[in-house]
Amino acid sequence: MINEDINAEVEHKYLSWQKSNRRGRIATGLLIVVFGTLYLFKSLGYDIPSWIFRWEMILIGIGIIVMIRSKFRSFPGYMMIILGHIFLFHHWYPKMVNMSIMWPVFIILAGIAIMFKSQRKNHHHHRFSRKDHRFSREQWKKIKDGDMCQVPNLEDISQDDFIDAVSIFGGVHKNVVSKQFRGADIVTIFGGNELNLSQADFTEKVIMDITNIFGGTTLVVPDNWQIKSEMMVLFGDIDDKRVPRTPHPEEPEKVVILKGTCIFGGIEINSYNA
Repeated sequence: MINEDINAEVEHKYLSWQKSNRRGRIATGLLIVVFGTLYLFKSLGYDIPSWIFRWEMILIGIGIIVMIRSKFRSFPGYMMIILGHIFLFHHWYPKMVNMSIMWPVFIILAGIAIMFKSQRKNHHHHRFSRKDHRFSREQWKKIKDGDMCQVPNLEDISQDDFIDAVSIFGGVHKNVVSKQFRGADIVTIFGGNELNLSQADFTEKVIMDITNIFGGTTLVVPDNWQIKSEMMVLFGDIDDKRVPRTPHPEEPEKVVILKGTCIFGGIEINSYNA
């Protein structure tokens, strides 16, 4: 059971990390192309605002890249974007923005962010310790090297095997038919996501990391999948509308672990038989 938990956790983090790297490369390249295009137009005599080439825009651009890589979950990314805008407003309207006040405010926010990040790390460590998941350096090295957990390369699996869905002021609907489903990363902000997994299958355990902020996620799953929630829910709800059933003794156990955050949003779990 311990090794199954490790495999699902490490595999999900590894695949999510690969996806975030790909998003980061695409976002970085796109911003560089846009910047180069605007610089070319300015060199050709077009009327391009000079503030676009100020250092504040570089700070905002880095913040955007960080946010895209983290799927809009990075507090430092928000800070860089806000700080860049404040500096721009200070450049445009020096008398309206008092930087002597803004700097202490950002220092305080940075300290709060560090404290919360530290608490989240300690929480995960405590959860493993409670289950006696204490590993030596040699064991952790084996996990990283793939001796205890074989993590796949993103290029070797299809897009249906690991779902990466981001919905902001919109909706995403996906029908997943993969028989080697490996989990999902879902972000919904003022929108909706629907994941139809009724034809999908997997072995033992998978992890789905879901972030709902003023949004909702619908999961259509088979009746025999067990759903276990480890999510932090604030002014939201996780509603399993499937008809309860008694598992067959010879039926293989399939567990979906839900992780993430749900704030002013909800998750609905359903099946076509419900």
